[in-house]
Order: sequence, then structure tokens, then C-alpha cells
Amino acid sequence: MDFRPGEIWVFLRITHPVGCTIKAILSYGFYKIVVLVKFKR
Repeated sequence: MDFRPGEIWVFLRITHPVGCTIKAILSYGFYKIVVLVKFKR
């Protein structure tokens, strides 16, 4: 992804609902992976 910060915000505003959903899924998935890695060790 080769965006400048301003372009990212414009892009997120255009695709606001989708962007928020993806962001939530990604952060939730990342959190789950971190928890799984911690418990496996």
C-alpha cells in the first residue's frame, strides 16, 4: 500500500462502513492470534 496519510483518510471516508468493518475484523483477528501464540508457549 503506497498511500500518503491524507490519501488514506480520504479512502477511509469514501469506504467508511467497509473500512471500519475490515479494521475491526483485522484488529480482532490480530488480537486472537497474539492470544493464541501466548497460550501456546
